[in-house]
Amino acid sequence: MLQVPQELYERHNETLAPFMNEDRRDFAALMLNADEAIANLTIALRRSKMYAKTMMVVLSDNGGLVSDVGGGSNYPLRGEKKYLYEGGVRVHGFIHSPMIRASMRGRTYPHMFHMVDWVPTILQGMLRRESSERGSIFPQYSGIDGINHGHSLVDGLEGAPRSE
Repeated sequence: MLQVPQELYERHNETLAPFMNEDRRDFAALMLNADEAIANLTIALRRSKMYAKTMMVVLSDNGGLVSDVGGGSNYPLRGEKKYLYEGGVRVHGFIHSPMIRASMRGRTYPHMFHMVDWVPTILQGMLRRESSERGSIFPQYSGIDGINHGHSLVDGLEGAPRSE
């Protein structure tokens, strides 16, 4: 059960009132709350002059729960949370950073990306902590999994870094 502060419903009543499904209304309220939190963080980063070197990654852990109780929707994908159909494993997300070239912003990333790819993508690709071999950015973890997608995301290089 989602716990939504009553003040969110009151503050955003006009936006939330049309949701007939209570679970969808709860999720929508929490998303509005997340939007406000990210806006506040962005303001704080700009004030502290840290914004130029910041990367925000926001994504889901799995597809939505489509049942009556969950109120989610994975349309047009088949399946939901707990299943291996695309609706259970493909998720929305975004990366926002001033470090991404302006020509690359607002695009959809068409390549396959696995959750283990985040560490090398952030450290090697986005923060430019290049290494000669996989895992060498963490000497204590020489067998780190994942593939760096940084050059594709930031620089727009063609081709998929991951093929499976």
